[in-house]
Amino acid sequence: KSGQQFVGKAFRQRPCGAAGALEEHASILGKRQASRASGGIESKYAHGLNYKDMSTSATPAMRQYLDAKQQHRDAILFFRMGDFFEMFYEDALVAARALELTLTSRSKDASGGGIPMCGVPFHAADTYIARLIKKGFRVAICDQVEDPKKAKGLVKREVVRVISPG
Repeated sequence: KSGQQFVGKAFRQRPCGAAGALEEHASILGKRQASRASGGIESKYAHGLNYKDMSTSATPAMRQYLDAKQQHRDAILFFRMGDFFEMFYEDALVAARALELTLTSRSKDASGGGIPMCGVPFHAADTYIARLIKKGFRVAICDQVEDPKKAKGLVKREVVRVISPG
Protein backbone atom coordinates (compact mmCIF):
# COMPACT_ATOMS: atom_id res chain seq x y z
CA LYS A 1 0.00 0.00 0.00
CA SER A 2 1.28 3.44 -0.90
CA GLY A 3 2.81 5.55 1.84
CA GLN A 4 3.64 2.66 4.19
CA GLN A 5 6.99 4.15 5.22
CA PHE A 6 5.08 7.09 6.74
CA VAL A 7 2.38 5.14 8.56
CA GLY A 8 2.54 5.46 12.34
CA LYS A 9 5.36 7.99 12.35
CA ALA A 10 4.86 11.30 14.11
CA PHE A 11 5.34 14.40 12.03
CA ARG A 12 5.65 17.91 13.34
CA GLN A 13 3.09 20.19 11.70
CA ARG A 14 4.68 23.14 9.95
CA PRO A 15 2.65 25.66 7.98
CA CYS A 16 3.98 25.38 4.47
CA GLY A 17 1.52 24.74 1.70
CA ALA A 18 1.03 24.94 -2.00
CA ALA A 19 -0.83 28.25 -2.03
CA GLY A 20 2.26 30.40 -1.53
CA ALA A 21 4.77 27.99 -2.94
CA LEU A 22 5.34 29.72 -6.26
CA GLU A 23 7.09 32.60 -4.51
CA GLU A 24 8.17 30.77 -1.35
CA HIS A 25 10.11 28.10 -3.22
CA ALA A 26 11.94 30.28 -5.72
CA SER A 27 14.89 27.89 -5.56
CA ILE A 28 12.71 25.23 -7.16
CA LEU A 29 11.37 27.56 -9.83
CA GLY A 30 14.54 29.45 -10.41
CA LYS A 31 14.56 33.20 -9.88
CA ARG A 32 13.68 33.98 -13.48
CA GLN A 33 10.70 31.59 -13.55
CA ALA A 34 9.50 32.78 -10.16
CA SER A 35 9.38 36.35 -11.37
CA ARG A 36 7.40 35.27 -14.45
CA ALA A 37 5.00 33.12 -12.41
CA SER A 38 2.55 35.99 -12.27
CA GLY A 39 1.41 35.52 -15.88
CA GLY A 40 -0.58 32.99 -17.92
CA ILE A 41 -1.88 29.74 -16.51
CA GLU A 42 0.29 30.03 -13.41
CA SER A 43 -1.30 33.24 -12.19
CA LYS A 44 -4.76 31.90 -12.96
CA TYR A 45 -4.36 28.99 -10.56
CA ALA A 46 -1.55 30.08 -8.26
CA HIS A 47 -3.47 31.76 -5.45
CA GLY A 48 -6.86 32.14 -3.84
CA LEU A 49 -8.90 29.50 -5.62
CA ASN A 50 -12.47 29.30 -4.41
CA TYR A 51 -12.90 25.52 -4.35
CA LYS A 52 -16.48 25.64 -3.16
CA ASP A 53 -17.65 27.76 -6.11
CA MET A 54 -15.62 25.69 -8.58
CA SER A 55 -17.22 22.40 -7.51
CA THR A 56 -20.70 23.38 -8.71
CA SER A 57 -19.74 23.09 -12.39
CA ALA A 58 -17.19 20.27 -12.00
CA THR A 59 -17.49 16.58 -12.84
CA PRO A 60 -18.27 14.27 -9.90
CA ALA A 61 -14.60 13.18 -9.58
CA MET A 62 -13.39 16.79 -9.68
CA ARG A 63 -16.00 17.69 -7.05
CA GLN A 64 -14.44 15.03 -4.81
CA TYR A 65 -11.02 16.54 -5.46
CA LEU A 66 -12.18 20.10 -4.80
CA ASP A 67 -13.97 19.09 -1.59
CA ALA A 68 -10.84 17.35 -0.28
CA LYS A 69 -8.63 20.27 -1.36
CA GLN A 70 -10.89 22.76 0.40
CA GLN A 71 -10.27 20.87 3.65
CA HIS A 72 -6.49 20.69 3.07
CA ARG A 73 -5.59 23.99 1.40
CA ASP A 74 -2.12 24.07 2.96
CA ALA A 75 -1.04 20.71 1.49
CA ILE A 76 -0.37 19.28 -1.93
CA LEU A 77 -3.24 16.86 -2.50
CA PHE A 78 -2.34 13.46 -3.97
CA PHE A 79 -5.70 12.34 -5.40
CA ARG A 80 -5.98 8.65 -6.34
CA MET A 81 -7.38 8.07 -9.82
CA GLY A 82 -6.98 4.41 -10.72
CA ASP A 83 -3.28 3.55 -10.88
CA PHE A 84 -2.10 7.14 -10.35
CA PHE A 85 -2.07 9.86 -7.73
CA GLU A 86 -2.93 13.03 -9.60
CA MET A 87 -2.58 16.68 -8.65
CA PHE A 88 -4.56 19.55 -10.17
CA TYR A 89 -4.56 23.35 -10.33
CA GLU A 90 -1.94 25.05 -8.11
CA ASP A 91 -0.81 21.70 -6.66
CA ALA A 92 0.05 20.49 -10.17
CA LEU A 93 2.04 23.64 -10.90
CA VAL A 94 4.04 23.37 -7.70
CA ALA A 95 4.53 19.58 -7.73
CA ALA A 96 5.53 19.48 -11.40
CA ARG A 97 8.34 21.93 -10.72
CA ALA A 98 9.42 20.47 -7.40
CA LEU A 99 9.44 16.88 -8.70
CA GLU A 100 10.43 17.60 -12.31
CA LEU A 101 7.21 16.07 -13.64
CA THR A 102 5.50 16.78 -16.92
CA LEU A 103 2.73 19.33 -16.51
CA THR A 104 -0.29 18.55 -18.64
CA SER A 105 -3.95 19.50 -18.49
CA ARG A 106 -7.27 17.83 -17.90
CA SER A 107 -10.40 18.76 -19.85
CA LYS A 108 -11.67 22.29 -19.33
CA ASP A 109 -12.72 24.41 -16.39
CA ALA A 110 -15.83 26.61 -16.30
CA SER A 111 -14.07 29.40 -18.21
CA GLY A 112 -12.95 27.02 -20.98
CA GLY A 113 -9.27 26.81 -20.00
CA GLY A 114 -7.33 23.61 -19.40
CA ILE A 115 -6.96 22.46 -15.79
CA PRO A 116 -3.24 21.99 -14.92
CA MET A 117 -2.52 18.38 -13.98
CA CYS A 118 0.40 16.11 -13.18
CA GLY A 119 0.59 12.67 -11.63
CA VAL A 120 2.69 9.81 -10.34
CA PRO A 121 2.08 6.04 -10.35
CA PHE A 122 0.55 4.96 -7.03
CA HIS A 123 3.21 2.28 -6.48
CA ALA A 124 5.95 4.95 -6.64
CA ALA A 125 4.18 7.59 -4.52
CA ASP A 126 6.42 7.08 -1.46
CA THR A 127 9.44 8.32 -3.36
CA TYR A 128 7.67 11.45 -4.60
CA ILE A 129 6.09 12.16 -1.21
CA ALA A 130 9.49 11.88 0.50
CA ARG A 131 10.97 14.36 -1.99
CA LEU A 132 8.17 16.87 -1.36
CA ILE A 133 8.49 16.50 2.42
CA LYS A 134 12.24 17.01 2.18
CA LYS A 135 11.59 20.27 0.28
CA GLY A 136 9.27 21.49 3.06
CA PHE A 137 5.83 20.73 1.61
CA ARG A 138 2.87 19.12 3.36
CA VAL A 139 1.14 16.31 1.44
CA ALA A 140 -2.44 15.08 1.90
CA ILE A 141 -3.20 11.60 0.54
CA CYS A 142 -6.74 11.23 -0.82
CA ASP A 143 -7.15 7.52 -1.53
CA GLN A 144 -9.93 5.24 -2.68
CA VAL A 145 -11.67 3.86 0.41
CA GLU A 146 -13.80 1.26 -1.36
CA ASP A 147 -13.08 -1.42 -3.92
CA PRO A 148 -13.56 0.14 -7.38
CA LYS A 149 -14.92 -3.17 -8.69
CA LYS A 150 -17.68 -3.16 -6.09
CA ALA A 151 -18.45 0.56 -6.23
CA LYS A 152 -21.69 1.67 -7.75
CA GLY A 153 -21.02 4.91 -9.56
CA LEU A 154 -18.18 7.06 -8.31
CA VAL A 155 -15.53 5.41 -6.13
CA LYS A 156 -15.55 6.85 -2.61
CA ARG A 157 -12.35 8.74 -1.73
CA GLU A 158 -11.16 10.32 1.51
CA VAL A 159 -8.02 11.95 2.83
CA VAL A 160 -6.45 9.05 4.71
CA ARG A 161 -3.33 10.86 5.97
CA VAL A 162 -1.52 14.17 5.97
CA ILE A 163 2.26 14.15 6.00
CA SER A 164 4.31 17.19 6.96
CA PRO A 165 8.01 17.92 7.41
CA GLY A 166 9.43 17.29 10.82
